[in-house]
This record gives sequence, C-alpha cells and structure tokens, in this order.
Amino acid sequence: MRNQPIEQFLGQLSAHPPPTGGAAVAGLHAAEAAALLVMVARYSGDADHADHADHAGHTALVDRVREQAEALREESLHLAEEDAAAEPPVAVMAAAARLVVLAEQLLPASHPRVVADVATAAEAVRAAAATCRVSIEVNLHRVADEGEKERLTAVAAGAETIATRADAVTAAVRGMLVR
Repeated sequence: MRNQPIEQFLGQLSAHPPPTGGAAVAGLHAAEAAALLVMVARYSGDADHADHADHAGHTALVDRVREQAEALREESLHLAEEDAAAEPPVAVMAAAARLVVLAEQLLPASHPRVVADVATAAEAVRAAAATCRVSIEVNLHRVADEGEKERLTAVAAGAETIATRADAVTAAVRGMLVR
C-alpha cells in the first residue's frame, strides 16, 4: 500500500473479495490528517511566513506538533497496511485521539493561509474514528471474552469524544474564516 499508486489501492479496495477493508481506510484517514498537520506546522513555523501574530512564541509548539504528527503519520500508515482483526482499529482510534489533540494545539499557532487545513485534518480524524468504531463493532460478535468485549466497546465509544473535539476545531476554523 505504501508505495502503490492511489488508483491501484482503490482498485484493490473495490475488488470482490477485497484484500483490505475498513481498518485500512481508517488508517489512511488518520495518516492524511497527520500529513495535513505536518504541512500546517511546517508552513506556520517557516520564518518566511512569520507574518502572523506571535510567530516566535509558537515556534516550540509548532515544532513539537510537527514531530508528533510525523510520527503519527508513519504509525497510521503502518496500521493501515496491517488491516486485520479488531486490534488495528483500536490502535488507529488511539492515533486519532492523539491527532485531534494536536489539531487543537496547532490551531492558535496556524498561519492564516493554511488554517483551513487544520479543519480538514480534524474532519479526517473524525472519519478515522468513525470508521474504527464501525470496524470494531462489526467484529464484536467474534469476541468470546466479556472483558475484552467491554474494552472494545469502550474504545469504540471514544469515537464520539473525538467527533465532538473535531467539531470544535472545525467550528473554530470556520469562525476565523468568516471574519
């Protein structure tokens, strides 16, 4: 998946039976969100674009968000490639939770020219979490252990918190753009 053209991946995704499925798509949503956050952090931290408010005060934050988002992009892509059983969606859900926090942190330091991409990242995070929730829930009937079933149900429920936080990021960005 990592090195194949998008058209080839989409062709495989649409095959019957598909060699990959929802967990791979969730991982890609998370990787896309992370990539967007990396781009916003790079642009916002670039001295050539230091014309926005408090650039110097945000440098450490932007650098930290960029580093963490880069790591999450790689992790999410790896998880997308694993697309198997319930455990990869659990890990992608955890990555989505970390990504929405990074979007929240990066928002006030984002350059106005790329701030809309923070909202786009938040929406990709929402898609990742929602897809994980469905992937986890659809496989719950295969889980015999009640404790494990409860754990997976709780993980799936985390999609609501992620969605709420993504909503807040998107609303904040839209509020900035309306001005």
